Amino acid sequence: MKLSLFKIIALFAVLFSSTLLHAHDFAAVNEDGVTIYYKIISTTEKTCEVTYKGTSNTNRDYSGVVKIPETVTYSSINFLVTNIGEFAFNYCSGLTSVTIPNSVTSIENDAFFLCKGLTSVTIPNSVTSIGGGAFAHCTSLTEVTIPNSVKSIENQTFRGCIGLSSVTIPNSVKSIKYNAFQDCSNLSSVTIPNSVTSIENNVFRDCTNLTSVMIPNSVKSIGHEAFFGCTALTEVVSNIENPFNINSNCFSGVAKLNATLYVPKGKKEAYQAVTGWDFANIDDGLVYYQLTLTGNEGGTISYNGQTIENTSASFEVREGKSVTISIEPYEKYEISSLKMNGINVKKYMEGNTFTADEIDCDVEIVATFDLKNPYITITPTNSLQTFCSGKNLNFSEVNGLTAYIVVGYKPSAKELLLTPVIEVPAGTGVLLKGEVEKTYKVPTLDTSDYNYSNALVGVLEDEEVRTGFVFNETFKAVDGSAVVPANTAYLLVPAATEAGITELTSYLTDGPAIMGDMNGDGRADISDVVYLVNLILGQ
Repeated sequence: MKLSLFKIIALFAVLFSSTLLHAHDFAAVNEDGVTIYYKIISTTEKTCEVTYKGTSNTNRDYSGVVKIPETVTYSSINFLVTNIGEFAFNYCSGLTSVTIPNSVTSIENDAFFLCKGLTSVTIPNSVTSIGGGAFAHCTSLTEVTIPNSVKSIENQTFRGCIGLSSVTIPNSVKSIKYNAFQDCSNLSSVTIPNSVTSIENNVFRDCTNLTSVMIPNSVKSIGHEAFFGCTALTEVVSNIENPFNINSNCFSGVAKLNATLYVPKGKKEAYQAVTGWDFANIDDGLVYYQLTLTGNEGGTISYNGQTIENTSASFEVREGKSVTISIEPYEKYEISSLKMNGINVKKYMEGNTFTADEIDCDVEIVATFDLKNPYITITPTNSLQTFCSGKNLNFSEVNGLTAYIVVGYKPSAKELLLTPVIEVPAGTGVLLKGEVEKTYKVPTLDTSDYNYSNALVGVLEDEEVRTGFVFNETFKAVDGSAVVPANTAYLLVPAATEAGITELTSYLTDGPAIMGDMNGDGRADISDVVYLVNLILGQ
């Protein structure tokens, strides 16, 4: 059957118009009052995707901050949001931030194309695919973390993201498709994980600020002009044990006379024997150490795009390099310790990250997590003992156990005045009075605003001191040096040290029983004023 030209054009017009008309099926307002447009994927599965308004895929309707919900209701049906649809946000130059829910598994082609104002995007671990051109020309995007559920970085995904300075490629990625990072002119360093087997054409073309790149041994092919025009590239680290021919224009524009190609030990001649690796300086003295990371139940430990949960993973780290890991406890957990080669380095963490500088040996890092208990247990070994906790504590309802702080010093009597406290901020040194071998449950607090003038110095880890007083039934001056055990405290009264006092006794008060009774004699008279003045003067 033959169709006339007119009928062919008419048929094409119908098909084309029907495609354009199939844009959003409904709109809904999120919790922030932002209208989001949706297309129904399946009425049977009750799934939908975020899309653009109307029939124009160059809409500019979205702006500012957009938080996409996991579910949305339409015609009394709850739909699960599983996709960010093709062209959903493209050309929305006023869009600055997007939060994608854990229900989303796919970000389609060109979803955020030309979102020039987009500075932040949260991609959850539920996402398994990010389409071609999804973030192309998002010129304000400075950093992005690709979740370790994504299998490949598609063509032109981040092309033209000129503000992108760092990118984390996870170990789940097996291929980086053509032009994926082309024209990312601010990208300075890239580590390609050892899961990647192919780097396609033009992947890093015109990345003019790229100075260093690491290619893993897993790579089996590198496409034409993959690093074309990377004029700042001075260091190429190739871990490929059996080098293969690459196109002569792969590193075209790179100053091969000045840049250094680092290759595995003893492989210099092998690289010189194949095409494309014609660097003037080839260094085959690479030394690598083993970095082993272990995460336990209650949280994750992440490095180089790989998240470790209740298991161990090993990485090769080049000698002299620093590694930064992230430790994330789950909602009801907290980090209890972070040990590097057996030494607890938790105190050196910055937020939830830890950096091991200049690796020069095999390193094992183990993260452990504990449930956030509503209380801690204390079992005194003496009727009086010093104590310090890393948690905020509340002694108001703990019967039989009292926490004291040192508020005064009387040199004539070689005596300390201690007063009870109810709320004890984390890290505060106290003297506990309780029943030996009895277990007390002390409630914890999320926060504490108290700040005491207290002469007891709390110690959370073993600490060597050379001045002050340590507690052993009484406070005794340090002779030379002493190790103060973790979760205890020592006394620091410089005036007593200067006076040559070697021992101080404790006067515990539960607070004046009679208003104005400062010296505890049961009366409020002039002697209390004298006592208070002497206390202030330190006499």
